[in-house]
Amino acid sequence: MRDANEEKSGGYHGIFAKLSQLEIIDRLEGDLYDGQFADFWDRYNGNDLSDVGHLVRFLPKEGRVLDLASGSGRIGIGLARLGARVDGLELSSGMLGLARDCLAAEPPEVRERLRFFQGNMCEFTLEDRYDLVVLGTTSISLLLSADERRRLFDCVRRHLNPGGKFVFNVVDFSGGRWKNFDHYHDVLSHEDKDGQEFVILGQRVFPDEMRFTLNVYREFVGWDGETRRSMSSSTKAWIEPEELRRHAAATGLEMVEEFHADDTHYFVTAAPGN
Repeated sequence: MRDANEEKSGGYHGIFAKLSQLEIIDRLEGDLYDGQFADFWDRYNGNDLSDVGHLVRFLPKEGRVLDLASGSGRIGIGLARLGARVDGLELSSGMLGLARDCLAAEPPEVRERLRFFQGNMCEFTLEDRYDLVVLGTTSISLLLSADERRRLFDCVRRHLNPGGKFVFNVVDFSGGRWKNFDHYHDVLSHEDKDGQEFVILGQRVFPDEMRFTLNVYREFVGWDGETRRSMSSSTKAWIEPEELRRHAAATGLEMVEEFHADDTHYFVTAAPGN
C-alpha cells in the first residue's frame, strides 16, 4: 500500500516525498529517461554490458537486429562491436542524443553497422524485418498496462522474419524475491569540469498494485558555488511470467526458452519458420 505522502507527491515515497514538497527543488522532472535525467541514467547504467553476454548466442549470421527501447545505445553498440547490424528504436529524444554521441566515439566499422530511430516500442512500423529483436534492461516493465504489452508483442511479431527470435527480460520477483528490491537505496557522486554531483536513489515495491517505483534526487554543486537540485521518478510494472507467455502465444510466437541470470528472468520466443 502507498502511504498518504506518496499519494500526494506524484509517485515519490519516503524521504523523496518529503523533499518533493519542499521549496528547495529547482525542478521535478517527469521522465527519468529524458531531459536532464537522460545523462544520469546513462552514467548509472551505461557501462553494464552483462545482458549483452546473454544475447550473443542469439545473434543471426546475417540480417539485422532490432534493439527496442535502445536508450543511449548500450546494448546496440555492444552488439555492433561484435559484428551485428543493429537498428535501435528509442522514444526519448534525450536518450537518442546520447546514443548518437556514444556512437560517434566508435570506430567507423561499428558506426556503419548501427542506425537509430525514434519511436514507441508498442506502436512502431519499420520498413525492415529482423532475425532478432531484443528488449533489454527489463524495459518491458515500463509498459504499465497489459494492453500496451500485448501491442508490443503484436509489433514485434509483424517485424520478425520467419524463424526470427524475440528475447526480453523482467526482474525476477518470484518466491518472495521482491523483498530484496524493496527499500533499496544507493548514493552516488560524480565530478567533472563544472562541479560535483551527489545522487540519492530509492526504490519501493508495492505488491498489492503490482508496481515498483524508483526515485532519484540529484544535487549539483558548481565550482562557482551555484547549487541545483532536481528529482525524478519512474514507475514500472511487476509482470508475471504467465502473462508474457499468453501474449507470446496469442501473437503466434512460440516460447522456446526461459532462463535466469542474476536478478532477471529471460524469455526467448520465436516466430514460425518457413
